[in-house]
Amino acid sequence: MPLRLATCACPNWYVYMKDNPLWRANELGQSVWLDDLSQGLLASGELRNLIRQDHVSGVTTNPSIFRAALLDPAYASRLDQTRGPRVPSELYEQLVIDHVRSAADELRETYDATAHYDGFVSVELTPRVAHDATATIAEAERLWQRVARPNVMIKIPATAETRSAVRHLVRKGVPVNVTLVFGLRRHQEVLNTFADALTDCVRAHESAAGLTCVISFFISRLDAAIDPELGRRGATKLVGLAAIAIARSAYHQWIDFAASPRWQSLAAQGARPPRLVWASMSPKDPAYDPLKYVDALVMPGTIATLPLQTLTAFRRMGRPSLPLADDRCQTRDVRNALQVAGIDLEEVAAKLEEDGLQKFAQAYDTTISGIDTHLRTVSLH
Repeated sequence: MPLRLATCACPNWYVYMKDNPLWRANELGQSVWLDDLSQGLLASGELRNLIRQDHVSGVTTNPSIFRAALLDPAYASRLDQTRGPRVPSELYEQLVIDHVRSAADELRETYDATAHYDGFVSVELTPRVAHDATATIAEAERLWQRVARPNVMIKIPATAETRSAVRHLVRKGVPVNVTLVFGLRRHQEVLNTFADALTDCVRAHESAAGLTCVISFFISRLDAAIDPELGRRGATKLVGLAAIAIARSAYHQWIDFAASPRWQSLAAQGARPPRLVWASMSPKDPAYDPLKYVDALVMPGTIATLPLQTLTAFRRMGRPSLPLADDRCQTRDVRNALQVAGIDLEEVAAKLEEDGLQKFAQAYDTTISGIDTHLRTVSLH
């Protein structure tokens, strides 16, 4: 359900639309969300321009993004001017909420125009609750109420412990972005969890329509973890193939899920399937084409989350086109070859999930520490 925005009176607008790969990706059925958020993007009007001119239809954030934004020296005055809490963690949350609300307001027109299909801003819970379902539910509900915008998604890591939290929150109508998914097993578990939540609603004679979930599948970190191991094992012909093959296999899982009798029964009740979000789309290896993953994963019904630098490169050099109608055999062959080479993909996925949690926790801690240092410095003057 790609968004069609009204055109402006600019005589070159249709040429621009035709030549802009971001628009072409949308025409092929893929949404593009910006994987970035800062005061500069909001205050300068750049986010608004990206929405109106480049068809950006959502925003994702995480602790690493806010670390870069909030610890920028140019941001010090904003820290000083923010009224309310002086406790670093509380000040951090207030600033994050301010940013997310502003971005959600910019995207509200998109949210309404697409019948709540697009137009979301994702905000992550503190990584400290990633292995505690009860704490995840409490924090998610509290943050959802504080943000007070219908087009905000709460990001929850796809750990084994939080699946019950996802099920609870979806049923309660909280839009959820299940993040840090690296493997096919975890992806299938999240699909089933979403279906379980909607089944709960149907059994309780509640509406399943309008309940929203997306699944963020991380791409480039897979190659970054697997490529060196392939080199050590002498399987160099497989270098650079794993991430795209696994991602396309996840897409096949999604297609099969949407076609299953169980989901068709839920769809008859007005349910929408969860959407796949391609995350971590910038290659970690500088030898790779910066658009390696973006060009390869233009698929109907998916969302590509792109950092501003990658989005700009895609606008300039992108080559969006749909993959082969059915490349299941090809992706299966790559996965089988990786297994023969001794790569346990589920083991890799589990390690990347835990590494991802640690990186977000470190980013969060660094940000809190930086805010605390600033507050102490100000109090001494």
